[in-house]
Amino acid sequence: MSPTTLAKRAGLAAAALTLPLAVSSVTAAAPASASLAAPAYDAAASGFIAYSVEADRAWVHMGPLQLSPVLDQVALAHAYQMAEGNYLFDSPDLARVVGPYVPGWLSLGENSAYGSTAASVAWTFVHSPPHLANILGPYDQYGVAAVRSNGILWVAEVFADQG
Repeated sequence: MSPTTLAKRAGLAAAALTLPLAVSSVTAAAPASASLAAPAYDAAASGFIAYSVEADRAWVHMGPLQLSPVLDQVALAHAYQMAEGNYLFDSPDLARVVGPYVPGWLSLGENSAYGSTAASVAWTFVHSPPHLANILGPYDQYGVAAVRSNGILWVAEVFADQG
């Protein structure tokens, strides 16, 4: 998921050219699968991705973000949608989805990706300038979720700044 940074009244989107990432309304098809197993939440992968966000910020001497249980749930819903559809995409209207849960937000961002492991997804995020921009963005909270389906790990990160 490439960074979708939204200003309160104007939307700005940056599209990543590196797949399998999505940003904003950029979409990419995931590998086809003959029969889809039911997606399952991967707590270990979610924890690794959350740790990676904080490690990336610490590497450049930025303070930590607050991990938000509400944004975790938004990310989880998005990761499940991608896994169930076997299709990578960003939320078409992140402000509508997150807005009710983060009153007074100033900016929002989202990263989406899939891969075989949490480490490969984290590596991809940090090596994609638009995704890294979200990780290092001016946010104060975030949520992360990883869902595994047929050997594919689907990851969503949601960022918000309440000012």
